[in-house]
Amino acid sequence: MIWLGVALTVAVLLFAALCYVYRIAFYSPNKRQNDIFNIPAGEQYDPYRQKMQGFIEELKQQRHDEGSVLVVASIRKVNN
Repeated sequence: MIWLGVALTVAVLLFAALCYVYRIAFYSPNKRQNDIFNIPAGEQYDPYRQKMQGFIEELKQQRHDEGSVLVVASIRKVNN
């Protein structure tokens, strides 16, 4: 009976660890997603930062319409 409790505890801890790793790997806070001027810091971006910000400003000025795409997948079964 003790082995069952140990196995259950290990399973719960493993599941919790996997959930934590998943959240760390794939979570992205909304405040950074909505900031279009959020260009990462670093030497590799520094020479291009002004040009990237200029491109973003140009894109903001262009006319655009909000829209969505509806995808309908149909699978046909062929009888042989």
